[in-house]
Amino acid sequence: MGIALFALFVGLPIAEIATFIKVGEVIGAGPTVGLVILSALAGVALIRFQGLITLTRARAALDAGALPVKEIFDGACLLASGFLLAIPGFVTDVAALLLLIAPIRDALRGVLAKRLQTSVSLHGLDLQGGAQAPFGPGPGLGPQPDGGKGPVIDGDFVEVEVEASSEQTRPVDLTKTKDTNPWAKKS
Repeated sequence: MGIALFALFVGLPIAEIATFIKVGEVIGAGPTVGLVILSALAGVALIRFQGLITLTRARAALDAGALPVKEIFDGACLLASGFLLAIPGFVTDVAALLLLIAPIRDALRGVLAKRLQTSVSLHGLDLQGGAQAPFGPGPGLGPQPDGGKGPVIDGDFVEVEVEASSEQTRPVDLTKTKDTNPWAKKS
């Protein structure tokens, strides 16, 4: 993980600078800067358009009673794409444009879902709700013989009986108790 962060924070700026230099040698400094600005503007326009489509699809999924997992992931990819487009450079622009392509997002979502499922199952959790022991259900987990679910908690209890009072309590009329009410306004 440390090497990946080092490569990201040191390697990415170096790659961006090298790309700027090479593109500047080919098309010149002015067009290079113009291309970076144009890519940022085009990216913002694409994100707005695709963001509205994603929001509409998420709302339709919620109306149908389904969880909008795909739409949430697409929204996260669009947010990451917008962040990458805001960073000046060609390498980040290429990565952002790749995130804007729906089949690439679908493939990335599939890969991440498989990794998440593997990670979760290795840590003893079940994505459908509940927990499981690393080597199958353990004592107190999962369905119980009597049909109940959840852990069995062993404990003691004491029944307490409350005796009914022979006197009935009546509501107090606060307008007639000005003499005994400490909060009543004194005249």
